[in-house]
Amino acid sequence: MAKTKELSKDVRDKIVDLHKAGMGYKTIAKQLGEKFQFVVGLLVAVVLSVWVCLSRLYTGMHSDLDVICGALISATYPYWETFDRLQLTSLLSPVWALVLAFFLSFTYPVLDHYTTTILGVGAGCSVGYWVNERLGVMFEPQGVLPVPLPALTLGGLALGSARFVVGVVALVATRQMVKTASLWVLCSWYGVSVKDRRQEKEGDRGAV
Repeated sequence: MAKTKELSKDVRDKIVDLHKAGMGYKTIAKQLGEKFQFVVGLLVAVVLSVWVCLSRLYTGMHSDLDVICGALISATYPYWETFDRLQLTSLLSPVWALVLAFFLSFTYPVLDHYTTTILGVGAGCSVGYWVNERLGVMFEPQGVLPVPLPALTLGGLALGSARFVVGVVALVATRQMVKTASLWVLCSWYGVSVKDRRQEKEGDRGAV
């Protein structure tokens, strides 16, 4: 017959305290089980996070700075609500979003097409959230989730299509303006002609 593992003193004391508080054995077992599940979940999350970080470094998909910044972002979890409130309400939020993205694009040690794309998308989303908050068009779900979807009508379909077209036009126009402004600023900083930089880029494409 297998020997039953003895409970630790802390667990025994907790069971006694809960029983004295009037809780039944099922409730006590549930509370102890939830605590155990939390510990196991935390251990699995930490192990998987470490494996992902090491795999990204091993495959060369991310640099050391990427992994360090990701770990620092995770460590600030208790303050995410504060950051979110500042992002949505601070008057300097869009300025910081654009300046930070441009600064990282300018100083990042390993810069490629995808890095600038991610930074640009992040800055655009941040500014968009701030604008929606200022306009009062933020959506807050009410009632029991999931939120029921309204019936699809011809008018709703037409309105959604119009919004999609306007959004694509605004996106393309914004991208072109920011790209032109960024290129002009960088070329002015390094003393290079914008025209010469575009010709060099076209020459690189032709060589490929």
